[in-house]
Amino acid sequence: MSIHKEQKLNSPQPPALVNTGKKSQQCTNSFSKNNDLTSHIRTDTDKKVHQCTQCTKAFSKNSHLISHLRIHTGEKPYQCTQCTKAFSKNSNLISHLRTHTGEKPYQCSHCDKSFSRKGNLRQHLVVHNGKKPYQCSHCDKAYSYRYNFINHMRTHTNEKPHQCNYCDKAFSLKYTLKCHLRTHTGEKPYPCIFCNNTFSNRSSLVAHQRNHHTGDKPYHCSDCGESFSLRNSLTMHLRTHTGEKSYQCKYCVKTFSKKGNLTRHMVTHTGNK
Repeated sequence: MSIHKEQKLNSPQPPALVNTGKKSQQCTNSFSKNNDLTSHIRTDTDKKVHQCTQCTKAFSKNSHLISHLRIHTGEKPYQCTQCTKAFSKNSNLISHLRTHTGEKPYQCSHCDKSFSRKGNLRQHLVVHNGKKPYQCSHCDKAYSYRYNFINHMRTHTNEKPHQCNYCDKAFSLKYTLKCHLRTHTGEKPYPCIFCNNTFSNRSSLVAHQRNHHTGDKPYHCSDCGESFSLRNSLTMHLRTHTGEKSYQCKYCVKTFSKKGNLTRHMVTHTGNK
């Protein structure tokens, strides 16, 4: 007998899945289904033996370790064919490709909304149960998601933890920084399916398509019936009915209904155009 065969015979083998009443041969547990028995045995045989050499994490499968190691190495082998983005996981590439195709396979069972990611659908479902456990201590606003609550609190604290590496601007939202960075890099990953224009963020793409191609105006004023292509346009319009002026000048007592009007007014104080 060869040394190779002898080593193979003497190496420890995983327990055989013999269905004798679907009992585990490693302990006294028993199961009604073969699948449950198989999963249980894996808790003993699939130990986390694949240790990361860069940190303390360990994995039961070598493929999971390989995927994890890309966090340390920065390797991104999954390249988007539509833009310059690349990803460390194939699943992340699949989700990203939907920003190009517009595919939204995850449908809400309570309304007509659909989503490109399962996690986004799961977050959306909270809207239907009506629960808003995150209450602001500074005002009467409450939120379903902790992420939205934290972002709102920064409107009170003026905290801007996301700093641009190219200029001195800082932002309260990570997404806003991400969009801002594209003004430096010139990246425009959102192409229009109707023409050759590309955009740095999805909201600009949607606005372009509604204004120039589809004519869609999904936001309706309940006071006068006027419709708008953008939610922000409706919000500003509603202030013509309510008289609300939520943009306060920090140098004087003047207030404005539009941020752009406040920005122009600030020049009278700072002299910066």
